[in-house]
Amino acid sequence: MVYHASTPDEYVHDVLAPQHIKTFDLPDTLFFAGERVPMEDADVRERLDREIHVNTFFHSSTIFLIKRSSRWLPQITEILQEEGLPDDMVYITIIESGLQNVVSPSQAVGFWQILKGTGKELGLEINREVDERYHPIKATRAATVYLKEAYEKFGNWTNAAASYNIGKKGLADRLED
Repeated sequence: MVYHASTPDEYVHDVLAPQHIKTFDLPDTLFFAGERVPMEDADVRERLDREIHVNTFFHSSTIFLIKRSSRWLPQITEILQEEGLPDDMVYITIIESGLQNVVSPSQAVGFWQILKGTGKELGLEINREVDERYHPIKATRAATVYLKEAYEKFGNWTNAAASYNIGKKGLADRLED
């Protein structure tokens, strides 16, 4: 049997509530780095809703992320503030690596997932014996350089953050389309 709800509220009332499944209501107004998130855009709203629910209910991962964040977020946030970046930029480390020194399939490394060439351009020492991309504090300093450059290029922090994942050229190409 397939249930077809007329509205999302009907679905929550008829399907989720009897099973004691908890959901979160997204606010109508939300800001990232002091900039309004377009919550009226159905695609933006749906993607955010998915990320909130997936990460909230992935309990073991969420618990360890909260534990790691108490150690690292204050230090990273302090550097962001010293460099004049919005505190919200700290979430890039959570999105990119879950505050772990991991290596991506594209060989991006560390909390900030910095590629080798980008790391060298940002002043990190990377050679056979040393890789400062793994050093959370030095990598944070390098990431602030990148983010400030991206802010200058794109004019807002939302686009600077977006370029962090796809590169400045990648974002510029998408903005042209």
